[in-house]
Amino acid sequence: MEPLGDKVLVYHHRAGDNPIVANGLAVISVYKLNDLVAERGDLQVTRKTIPRGALNMDILEVDLQTSAQRDMFGTMPNQETNVAGIKVPIRIWLGSVAGLAGFKEMIIVSKKRSAKM
Repeated sequence: MEPLGDKVLVYHHRAGDNPIVANGLAVISVYKLNDLVAERGDLQVTRKTIPRGALNMDILEVDLQTSAQRDMFGTMPNQETNVAGIKVPIRIWLGSVAGLAGFKEMIIVSKKRSAKM
């Protein structure tokens, strides 16, 4: 995967009453993301590619898992289950449609998972 730029699109899956970003989806700096995740030790971070021109994206169960978790849970039947749908912010979508350099990946923040799933 490519290194992250200064700003990233962050989606907080099942944030409840305590999302790390406004409304669970926002553009923030990489430094702020690192600080927020470090403050709360119960979170993990994964990446998902934003398809060019996509206005809506599905978040699958497998998107919430780190590569080690994918290896551990890989044979489970619900790996490709849709767990959320998001609308890509319009300015990010417009940049993608126009072919401008922009966000190629979205960072997904979710609760850490254990082998006891």
